[in-house]
Amino acid sequence: MDEIVQVCHAEIEGITVAVKATVQVAQWIFRLLRWLCTKEMEQRLNMPGCHKFSDIMKLSDGEMPQVLDIPEKDVAGLIAFARSHDLHLSLLPDLNVNDGKTQFVIPPKEAALFVSYTKSCAQREKAELDSVMEKYTTEEAELTEKLRHATGDTTALQNHLDIVKERNREFGIRVEDVQKMIDEGGLCDINDYLRTGKGSMLDENLEKGMAAYEKGLDVSAKYSMQECMEPVRDPGNIPIERFRFILPDKGVVVTREYKVDKDTNIAYSEYSFTTAEGEKCKFSDKNIPKERWNTEELPKIFDKIGCDADTQARVYRTKEQYKRAEKYGETIIPSVIQKAKEKGFNAENFNNAEVGKQLHVDKVESMKEKASAEINGDKTMEKYRVPVDSFFFTEGAAYIFDRTTGQEVCLGMKDDISELKPVAGEENPGVAKYWEFSFDKNKSLSCEDRFTGEKYSMSLNEGAIQGKFDFSEKKTERKESVTNEITEAAQNMIHKGQSRHH
Repeated sequence: MDEIVQVCHAEIEGITVAVKATVQVAQWIFRLLRWLCTKEMEQRLNMPGCHKFSDIMKLSDGEMPQVLDIPEKDVAGLIAFARSHDLHLSLLPDLNVNDGKTQFVIPPKEAALFVSYTKSCAQREKAELDSVMEKYTTEEAELTEKLRHATGDTTALQNHLDIVKERNREFGIRVEDVQKMIDEGGLCDINDYLRTGKGSMLDENLEKGMAAYEKGLDVSAKYSMQECMEPVRDPGNIPIERFRFILPDKGVVVTREYKVDKDTNIAYSEYSFTTAEGEKCKFSDKNIPKERWNTEELPKIFDKIGCDADTQARVYRTKEQYKRAEKYGETIIPSVIQKAKEKGFNAENFNNAEVGKQLHVDKVESMKEKASAEINGDKTMEKYRVPVDSFFFTEGAAYIFDRTTGQEVCLGMKDDISELKPVAGEENPGVAKYWEFSFDKNKSLSCEDRFTGEKYSMSLNEGAIQGKFDFSEKKTERKESVTNEITEAAQNMIHKGQSRHH
């Protein structure tokens, strides 16, 4: 049975926002909007000439802000237009970095002015494209006629005609996209924006996707190797960076460089990679029609890589993006964890010291227990502190979650927590670093450690003592207490020794 679509309301930044969607989708959108208003996200999405997302929310007067989905090449012009007309826009996370589009959020009351600008840009581009399309159509007709009257070996001519047709088809799609921009101005609602992230990390696991994005990682969906190495013939479809770094699940990094044949104005790609055995390989799709590339060339390349057409891969726009992903273990850590679990190993058993260190940090510093609280009669309250980015409420329940894995620990309903307040860190007194709250230390929790699969039942007090729950403030206090005890004992020993000497 389909879920019922209804109007759902939530308060964000002191503003009541309404969303028409199923309850599940509405909750997802509200969590995303709150995330976009956090200081961490507003710093990461900071772009000269733009505003904070929270400012756009306030200017929307309780309505849902609208989204502009525009080509990357038009970004600078749009921001300059907004500045000159005192308009407001804020950059959104790019949920699909490989589609050549960038998204901004704008107040609904300013949408008409923004759309007038995007439409005028599209109309100018359409006039240029129509002129090029006329040349392309003439070229295709002339080649078709030439092939009809050709004698002898016509393979090269047929290949060239096939590739020209491929370029023209791609170009036609680009013309259609520009026409759509003329008709709609690139304007869409928040749901259209979210659909661009179908299959992305944010779509699969919002908390995990948020953590990855904050680290600067690409959260886009994976693609099949077949899609990653599909030839591009229209020069207008070449990405700005002209490079892509493809990392299939097998681990071999494939560099794709886009080029253009100046004589024919047809784009092609050159691929290079080093196999697991250390062999350096280079391939090119130049002068090879797509059908032959897919059936004859790609199987040989996939064989060298050790994958197949359906193997999933992540695509990086720059080498820095790939290096960042490698640094945070986006592709390495999960597979290592899985292998370790299968063999019954723990973090200390790994040969890779860096991976072992990361797993140890994850194990010690993160809450990996998903718990459901049971009411306990003994209300012995104790204060705890949790990092601000690890604490949230949803549907009235309080959660602490591990941003690396998305695993959660439920502390019960909101009423189970008292004296909740933000607390600043010493290094930056003006910024909240922790949520401090009081909680019944003896309240029984049924827990599950998803890293080891261990299930147990204990209170927060027992969990803190055993190291199951990592409340750093309590551990710091205990460390200081132990240090004081050792110091005091040492001083007593010295004092007694001195007394005996005298």
